[in-house]
Amino acid sequence: MTFYFKFFFSVVFGLFVALADAQISIQKIHAKVQPQMESKSISGTVLVTFTSVKNADTLVLDAKNMQVKEVIFQQKNLSFLYDQKQLKIVGKWKKGTNQVHIVYQATPKQTLYFTNYENQPQIWTQGQGKYTSYWLPSVDDVTQKILFSIEVTYDHAFTVLSNGKLIHKTTQNHQTTWHYQMQHPMSSYLLMLAIGDFEKREVQTKLKTPLEWYLPKNHENYWEPTYKNAEEIFSYLEKRLQVPYPWGIYRQVPVYDFLYAGMENTTSTIFSSEFMVDAIGYHDRPYENVHAHELAHQWFGNLVTSKTSEHHWLHEGFATYYALQAEKHLFGEDYFVQKIYETASSLQRASKEDPLLVVSSNGSSLAYYQKGAWAVLALEHLIGTEALDASVKKFLQQYAFQSATTNDFLKIVSEVSKQNVDAFAQKWLFEKGFPLTEVLAILKKYSIMEQWFMLVELQSLPISEKTNDLEEIWNQNQPWLQEEILKQLYPIDSEEKKVFVQKALSSKHIEVQQMAAALGNEVPEEWKSLYETLFDAPSYVTREIALQNLWQSFPEDRKKYLEQTNQMLGLQDKNIRTTWLSLALMTEELDNKIAHYDELLQYATPHFPSYVRRNAIEKLLFLNPNDTNVYELLADGLVHHRWQFVQFCKDTIREQIKVKAKKEYYQKIVQRLPEKNRQALERLLGEVKN
Repeated sequence: MTFYFKFFFSVVFGLFVALADAQISIQKIHAKVQPQMESKSISGTVLVTFTSVKNADTLVLDAKNMQVKEVIFQQKNLSFLYDQKQLKIVGKWKKGTNQVHIVYQATPKQTLYFTNYENQPQIWTQGQGKYTSYWLPSVDDVTQKILFSIEVTYDHAFTVLSNGKLIHKTTQNHQTTWHYQMQHPMSSYLLMLAIGDFEKREVQTKLKTPLEWYLPKNHENYWEPTYKNAEEIFSYLEKRLQVPYPWGIYRQVPVYDFLYAGMENTTSTIFSSEFMVDAIGYHDRPYENVHAHELAHQWFGNLVTSKTSEHHWLHEGFATYYALQAEKHLFGEDYFVQKIYETASSLQRASKEDPLLVVSSNGSSLAYYQKGAWAVLALEHLIGTEALDASVKKFLQQYAFQSATTNDFLKIVSEVSKQNVDAFAQKWLFEKGFPLTEVLAILKKYSIMEQWFMLVELQSLPISEKTNDLEEIWNQNQPWLQEEILKQLYPIDSEEKKVFVQKALSSKHIEVQQMAAALGNEVPEEWKSLYETLFDAPSYVTREIALQNLWQSFPEDRKKYLEQTNQMLGLQDKNIRTTWLSLALMTEELDNKIAHYDELLQYATPHFPSYVRRNAIEKLLFLNPNDTNVYELLADGLVHHRWQFVQFCKDTIREQIKVKAKKEYYQKIVQRLPEKNRQALERLLGEVKN
């Protein structure tokens, strides 16, 4: 085939498919699937229901790297074209409704993940963007809304979760089939699976919406802290948005080593197990903000979807804004102001390098999430809360189960508020940078900012000239202000500083107490007894800081401190336990060094989630930068599914191989690594020329 003919055929066929596709509309997808943990694969059948106009004969589905075994129409096999990206099915469809069956099998490289940490095998998805087509033939275009139902067959000992309501489940030969059905159409990227050994708790909202919370079994102490304020957040968002929750049921489930904090799959949010906490861990890693953010997406993104990626802020900016509003409802205005001020500070710093374009097809997360949220807040201050709420309500109702653009939203705002918002839109949404003048004007409307700006003005004064002012502000008992006072006093060695730090160490505000504990590594003798009480602090991070600093400051008591904290694990990343083991290995008076090393090394292996592994690896390298056991574990991490851990492993190896001897060791082990690891390590080795 000549190049010209190939080119002509490609263009004409592509145009033909595009025209045919425009005349075919997919209405429903019903899938029957069976995941396999051992082979990390999934197989099944997909029934696609679509409508066709006259002469349309090509149905196009997205399907990445699958084995498409059969396509069946009216009990007959159809021919199809498949390039490992799209499945193009040619048939003589009747005008109106048609159905085809697709039989397939896939071993996905992404999107469908198979994990087994700490004897908790799990299978789960993360399809954000256009990735569901890696495990299920579907449609990547987010503007195409499809009514999904799915039947999942798996080992009867496990719980299977998906989108929508559970219609029924049946068990046969130790396999249970779970049938979930959506009541309304949605974008394909929001389809989900979560399979694990989960327990469930159920409640109902005032409007009778069933809420389901899940945790892995045997985590009895985690229920209340993890899902703290969950019902209140749901009720607040429904009331504030004035649009009832649109999907009939809402559930949340944590999985190990999830790629992000959470994902707002329609009806069924998956979130990271790092937010599974007990009563102490709650103060270090509360889930409320993530919960509120993902729940807000059920309206912003799921109910109304941005027409193109250029308008992605309609998802993330609004979800971030309403999560902050939910926290304001729970924790008060001063807490809210602290958060928006800290966000503004981050945006102002980032604006020196990041254009921060909100309406953009390639904007940053800071632009979409944080500046987008600030834009909504600025709009609220411009037109008033009542007009904003009315505009949002109309927007959600008018574009429900559809796609929309920024201009669609702005048009509604102008109609409802009867104000011209062009200047606002230009400044906040279409221009680069961060409008600091407007931001400061908004911040100054909140009463706590007067005290904050007073504190900022005191920064340059000597302690002797500002002690009385600091005392007065401290006594207002606002943790944010007290933290700022501690920051100002940190570099000063004075009696006044000691007075404030002692107050902070005894504070009931956990964040203030923690900051005081972290201000320096050396604990003065006169603070020793007070500092020792931090082993009972309602924060695992504070306890870890106390252990490190007391161990460092009082060598004669190291064994005592380690004995006191021997049973503490800490957060999901085992922050206290990994610190304890590293300190135990450096404590001469303590025995069992081999056992302690083996335990710490075990935490660095693939048997544990990446956030545990990273903690352990950092501790091991601190103890011995030349520990070759760790080098191999870093090489193993180069192909981990969680990109944050991969980046950590890459950065660590890059730094190591600047040393010739360490590079030579990696060159020795590279050939015995699995192929993917070998290729990844070879690329890194090629970057550095010794």
